[in-house]
Amino acid sequence: MKVSLRILVVGIAVLVFQSCKKPNAKINSQNKIMILGDSRVEGNRPDYESFRYELWKNLLDNGWTFDFVGTNYDNAKYPKHLGQFFDRNHEGHGGFRVDQILDGLEYYIDEAGVPSIVIFGGVGGNDALQGQSTALILSNTNAVVDYLQNVNPNITIFMDQLPPARSTVMTSTLWDQLDGIHNGILALATAQTTASSKVVAVDCFTGFDDSYLEEGDDSHYNETGAKWVADRWDAAMDAFYAGGKWSN
Repeated sequence: MKVSLRILVVGIAVLVFQSCKKPNAKINSQNKIMILGDSRVEGNRPDYESFRYELWKNLLDNGWTFDFVGTNYDNAKYPKHLGQFFDRNHEGHGGFRVDQILDGLEYYIDEAGVPSIVIFGGVGGNDALQGQSTALILSNTNAVVDYLQNVNPNITIFMDQLPPARSTVMTSTLWDQLDGIHNGILALATAQTTASSKVVAVDCFTGFDDSYLEEGDDSHYNETGAKWVADRWDAAMDAFYAGGKWSN
């Protein structure tokens, strides 16, 4: 009886560890998804939302097999979905520009493992708000793609054409720059796609409006906005994989 009880306790501990995976827990699944980006990736419940939780639910609903990986871990509370705990590992860094993300990539991948899929969100948002040129933003973004393809020549990268900030913040100069970033991301995706590594631009801006932003916040999502953006990512991934399912 004592041996059986010990086995039961150890088994429960293993299940808890697996369902509440902490940072740096490297995984063997070939379907490692690194969600990379700024505060729109990171989130900060209850102040504002990330799209990660809603995307995770969508992927589970669609029957995908995957693991979210990253050096960051979300400590907020989330309801279980389909009997599973939210996989909270991610690579979102509040306030980061693309060049700062680039500077950290070696560490992120060394700690979290090489991903097979990267979802790169908020591309160029902080950069533009901090006065960086469109050319520099796209050059740094291109360098991120180069690095990821170097560590995994078969990687798939989904990259957003990011939603705008609140309309009261968006000056004509910022609108012009956002349009330039969107066009540049589309061109970059085409140019960087190879026979083994696909780069996919995801339209996360058409139809986006102020109602998707947290009240009193100029750039971060509320629950409705997080769901709207997550659905865009989900639709792009589903279309890319033509309804197929990943497997271990």
